[in-house]
Amino acid sequence: KKSLCNSPVLRLPNFQNKFFVETDASGVAIGAVLLQDFDDGKHPIAYESKKLNSAEMNYPVHEQELYAIVHACRAFRCYVEGNHFTILTDHASLQFIKEQKNLSRRVTRWIQFLAQFDFEILYRKGEENTVADSLSRILLQM
Repeated sequence: KKSLCNSPVLRLPNFQNKFFVETDASGVAIGAVLLQDFDDGKHPIAYESKKLNSAEMNYPVHEQELYAIVHACRAFRCYVEGNHFTILTDHASLQFIKEQKNLSRRVTRWIQFLAQFDFEILYRKGEENTVADSLSRILLQM
């Protein structure tokens, strides 16, 4: 069992290291964490979460998951803009979002916004996406 004393703490960013953005949507909130690899493992640089409004709660699941990515890129823009970074999501279909055709206007706008960033999207199993998942669910209890 991991003790709180051994949990990763926020670190100052090192712009020589690669950034990772983990995201998740829970249906009522979205969460994201900005991470970097250091000699002793990955450490968080920043956290972000947002409760969804009533309209956003009605988005299909894949749109909520994509919205989490868009929101994270806006929140972490000062870190990731101009740098290649990796987005980790537990929604596998988002790996192929750039190749999709017949997108809704909302998703098309989001894709246009994301086009300014240099990133790749990788699938990560939900049980491995614990930090972003926790951030998207903590607001359920408020």
